[in-house]
Amino acid sequence: MKAGARQVTEIQRHLKYFVQDLFQGKLLPDFSERQWFPSDEDVRNVMKGVKANLTRNDQENLADLLASTIKADDKYFYQPSTDTENFLLCIQTAWQRRLLKCYGGEMVLLDATYRTSKYALPLFFLTVRTNVCYAVVAIFIPQAEDSFSVGRALKIIHEWNPEWKPSSFLVDYCAAEINAIENIFSDCQVFLCDFHREKAWFEWVRKAEHGVAHCVDEVLTMLRRVAESHTLGMYQQNIEKVKQSEIWQSNGKLRDWFESRWISIKERWVKCFRNEYLKVAINTNNGVERQNKWLKESYLAGYRNCSIRDLIEVLLTRFLPKTYQKYCELNIRSLSTYRSYSSDVPTFLHDRPKYFVSHVMKRMSSNIERSDIREGGNGLFHVRSEITPANEYKVWFGSAVKAPFCECMDWRKSKLPCKHMCAVFLLTDWKWDDLHPNYRDLPIFNIDSEVCGHTKTISTENIHVASKTNDVNKVDREGAIANSDGNSNESSTDDLDGGGVLGSENEAENGSSASTPSTPQKMVQLPLRRALNQRAVDRCEIQMKCLRDLIYQVTDVDFLHEIEKKLCTLKEECSQKVPSSNNLPVRQLTPKKLKRKLVMPSTRAGLPLYKRRKVKRFGVLADIKKKYVDVNVPVQTAKTCFPEKDCDRKKTGNTTKGQKRAIEKNSTTEAWTKVDDITLYTTDQQVLMEGSWLNDNHINAAQRLVKKAFPHVDGLQNTLTEAIPLTPQKGESLQIHHVNGNHWAVSSSIGNQITVYESLHSSIGLNFRQQLTKLYSNYADKDDCVTVQLVTSQKQTGGNDCGLFAIANTACLASGVDLTKVK
Repeated sequence: MKAGARQVTEIQRHLKYFVQDLFQGKLLPDFSERQWFPSDEDVRNVMKGVKANLTRNDQENLADLLASTIKADDKYFYQPSTDTENFLLCIQTAWQRRLLKCYGGEMVLLDATYRTSKYALPLFFLTVRTNVCYAVVAIFIPQAEDSFSVGRALKIIHEWNPEWKPSSFLVDYCAAEINAIENIFSDCQVFLCDFHREKAWFEWVRKAEHGVAHCVDEVLTMLRRVAESHTLGMYQQNIEKVKQSEIWQSNGKLRDWFESRWISIKERWVKCFRNEYLKVAINTNNGVERQNKWLKESYLAGYRNCSIRDLIEVLLTRFLPKTYQKYCELNIRSLSTYRSYSSDVPTFLHDRPKYFVSHVMKRMSSNIERSDIREGGNGLFHVRSEITPANEYKVWFGSAVKAPFCECMDWRKSKLPCKHMCAVFLLTDWKWDDLHPNYRDLPIFNIDSEVCGHTKTISTENIHVASKTNDVNKVDREGAIANSDGNSNESSTDDLDGGGVLGSENEAENGSSASTPSTPQKMVQLPLRRALNQRAVDRCEIQMKCLRDLIYQVTDVDFLHEIEKKLCTLKEECSQKVPSSNNLPVRQLTPKKLKRKLVMPSTRAGLPLYKRRKVKRFGVLADIKKKYVDVNVPVQTAKTCFPEKDCDRKKTGNTTKGQKRAIEKNSTTEAWTKVDDITLYTTDQQVLMEGSWLNDNHINAAQRLVKKAFPHVDGLQNTLTEAIPLTPQKGESLQIHHVNGNHWAVSSSIGNQITVYESLHSSIGLNFRQQLTKLYSNYADKDDCVTVQLVTSQKQTGGNDCGLFAIANTACLASGVDLTKVK
């Protein structure tokens, strides 16, 4: 179990091979002998005993692990939980300090995750965006997620990295984290994660008691316009529109909530206040969330309710080494010595991160000409828009005060060279090297030379060691760490029982260690998990939310001071009631809910039904996805998108032979008309007369007529792709697709651009993507990806008009009509 074995079957497998090695060359004992082949219950009981021994003195075991695992170049700070001190653990390896120094000058991400051990302790990841991925550059675990504990940990990490001066932090809406960051880094800007902002807005407006649940989309649209304001003028204009709206004027709760909670901190979430500080576009904490998910799913699987010692062991021996290995491999793979670059790639893109090369290359192939670029002097250019020639975008190459920029939306979104800037690179004398070095030389645009063979010596400093007495590295209540001159020549590993703050085991060899305390302090039990009464917790949470809303409206400062004292007293009383183990709070158990078997009908109107997938996204794109998850289209059960003869063939599964012959006779004798080799029957005529859904016979016949009228157009293959697979096309072609058995859409390769024209949906489903990949496989790039442009053509008015619109769109495209201008 100390080596990571967590399952009974895994232990049994190791025992089997152990016995075979023990009796090698001899007769194996019988499998019924429990002495050599214990039962699963025997193994399970032994595992429980070993686990109990490992967790009985969890904090002492953690101290032993740190002393034996931490290397000389790494740093850590460990304060066990005692009667007078809260638990705190900070860890930063040598490579993490180097990455923080390299990439931590711009945006740093901070977020906490829970449910990583049996204790209710938050695990904080300090994360930066590197040139190839997101990487955790420091880890700390405080006993509580409050301003003092977070600030204390950040101060320790800052003292390990005295040259680290971040320009901005990105957090969720957590006052404790914001206050701690601003106390430690006074010149740092703290921004809110867009995802958490959207989630908070959505959860508030959808509640019926707030009075806006009937107009959620309208309210969110107004608020999003405010958040996406890229200039101060746009912000003031959008705020004025919100305040003039009828919803705002008629709902006092909406006014109080938005003004007190959001307008008061507009500098943290409105784009116009954020853009002037950022050289790198990071708007969400998704990088940290991915690290948390990766840790829990790939490394903590099987470690449910593990000890704090097991968690740190996984972090130090598996998670962090794999993170750095991934970082090194991705850097090496971007080198020209690893894989030669194509001749189409400009030289300034050689030996750069893959994401950066791909981004710029996609924007190199624009239709902008030299006549569309007007030079303004001093690195300023005016580039005409491709879509709207009357508009021009300013492109500036930057200065020491302000970073380069372009006014287009692509630049605002990514802060990376857009097609207008790339056009200036290609068509003028101003190149990539003419960009200001403050932007051009950012580490995220370059390969890390140290991991590619040019290593540098990493300077190491003495690890902070706090004694169990008060004279070495004392941490005061203001979060300041006062270094003293108290040193000892004895190893600190002999003083673990006293619960002091430990440094590296190599400090004994360097002549620096923690001093031995005169009066050892006893470690206190940490709180354990217990099943909680969810209803009581919910009621308390409702009261706290109401109290928070009322506090924003109070103007009496003296009264607020009294409330603060009462809340501090109440907090202390609550902390005494929290269950603990080894003086650490234990995570609360939530009762498991019984899973109910969902019984669903097998079909609806002849189409297969699938369980709706729960959407856990927020924002504009998420709203679009939610809108089209279930599209209710009127369906008549007697008529489907299949040709009548095909439908009859499908229905013969439960019919007699006589009925089959009658159906075949009906479908073959009642012919109506013929287009080439396609026969239309009287049932097809009836569909046209009634205005019902068109089937494959109608669509295939229409494609033949278009092919006759426009013989230069390729494609127009049979729509029954299951029976007759699509043949890949090379030239300009058109094709009507049967999508998901209930919809018709058109694709085109005219102009060497794969375009999809939809009359109903605003997205391309999996079935449609598979057809497009097969049909246009000759247009795939080096990564075997087919680039498709989705154009929403004129919308259909009826639920069964998709076939008519598909035929009309095909005929218009064949005759050279631009469908974007058809209304």
